[in-house]
Amino acid sequence: MAAGLAGLSELWTPAAIEALNQRGDRLRERCNALFRARGLALLCSGLGSLMTLHATDRPLHNAADLDGSDPRIKDLLYFALLERGVFMARRGFVALSLPIGDAEVAQFVAALDDVLTTHQAVLPTLR
Repeated sequence: MAAGLAGLSELWTPAAIEALNQRGDRLRERCNALFRARGLALLCSGLGSLMTLHATDRPLHNAADLDGSDPRIKDLLYFALLERGVFMARRGFVALSLPIGDAEVAQFVAALDDVLTTHQAVLPTLR
């Protein structure tokens, strides 16, 4: 419990939380910019340090907005990123934590860019 208290009082500071959430916001922006630049119907949604990849380009307001999206796209991205040493949950979920810094975010974006290049032909495109 002492270690938990130390972590919450010394590491989990308002400044650390703000930096982590800003890092997540920037990561989502970078991913979505990659998708748009390639004309792909993919979207990263989320808030702060949490994000989820979706095989759609439509704005998401509820679960019905995902109707018609192909779940195999998440599988493809999951396994392709894993091959490049980057882990995200198979369902497309990514959660940043305090040890994840700008270098790890850059590695994620580079791996995603490579995956998109490699698999562009089978990824959904904008209508």
